[in-house]
Amino acid sequence: MAKRFALLSTSGTLTLILFMSFFDNFTQIPMIAPYAASLGAGALMTGWIVSIYSVTNTLGNIAAGVVLDKFGRRLPLVVGLLWAGLAVFLYGAAGTPGELLAIRAFHGLGGSIIVPAIFAMTADASATDQRGRNMARIGAMIGIAAITGPMVSGILRSAWGPNAVFI
Repeated sequence: MAKRFALLSTSGTLTLILFMSFFDNFTQIPMIAPYAASLGAGALMTGWIVSIYSVTNTLGNIAAGVVLDKFGRRLPLVVGLLWAGLAVFLYGAAGTPGELLAIRAFHGLGGSIIVPAIFAMTADASATDQRGRNMARIGAMIGIAAITGPMVSGILRSAWGPNAVFI
């Protein structure tokens, strides 16, 4: 019974962390292009600013497997969360399109360890016959974040202005 509770606690915590990581991104997506334009970015630079997160995140995801296998799961996850948190804080400090591009690249790279770490930790903590169910729950949380993030972004922007989604 204690092992089952520990698994539920671990699984719930990992699911919440994953949800918040994706919620963060899906909340920002509707605001990135207008924010870039407000800093003076043209269409091409705005496209780069929007997409650079995914570029660095994808490259980081590829390296994350090696990092997780070498250093374990927990430390890289904590580093990724702290890194991503710092990046979100930095968005409000961007004063030029180039700075926003650099912050987005930094954010994507820092966040790249989070998802692989959570999937690996979930697999490690799951009995073989429960892995599919646990992975599906995580996938559903990504979907819920994709649905709710942009809506909350609009609410935050309407209530407190465009920078509210970056705090």
